[in-house]
Amino acid sequence: GNAMSTPGWSVEDGLAAMLDAKAVNTWSTAWAGLTDLQRFALRAAHAGLPLTAAATLQQAATELGQAKVQPSSITRAVETLVDKGLVAREPGSRRHVVSDPVMAAWLTQNAALPVRPA
Repeated sequence: GNAMSTPGWSVEDGLAAMLDAKAVNTWSTAWAGLTDLQRFALRAAHAGLPLTAAATLQQAATELGQAKVQPSSITRAVETLVDKGLVAREPGSRRHVVSDPVMAAWLTQNAALPVRPA
């Protein structure tokens, strides 16, 4: 759609615009609308981490600058991500995955973005 609506753009240009964290698009807007903990949970789901495992909770605390993150906090963050349509439970599993393949690509492209914006 981006390439078709912008004369001179190739499909690659359109894809780059979709994955640009600075562009106003569905995926950057979704990211901006999340809390820091929700951003962490989305990244963790994208990475395939067990969301309430001790190591993941410690990583969350470190990235969020907190002493500790409770499993219930991650669970609530994931529930919100499910409600927003960003993650879903993998069928036949307890694992959560990113629902939208473009969001997954956006997360990969923007892996360097901090979960806690400056």
